[in-house]
Amino acid sequence: MRWMLVERKPDVVYAGRPDLYLGRDGAETHDPNRALTFETRESAEAHRRRLHHPYDWVATSTAS
Repeated sequence: MRWMLVERKPDVVYAGRPDLYLGRDGAETHDPNRALTFETRESAEAHRRRLHHPYDWVATSTAS
């Protein structure tokens, strides 16, 4: 299992919107295949805490 960061801004309704992932280059992407992935949730959370807006992102698991 791998982990990635997906956008979840506070007070925003995400129903019906495509997921937005943190890409390998630090930019946002809708393509999960281009998302930055991590070996563990702890490493994903550590990276999230170093972002400019850390509370806009949450760690989520992926099957690959």
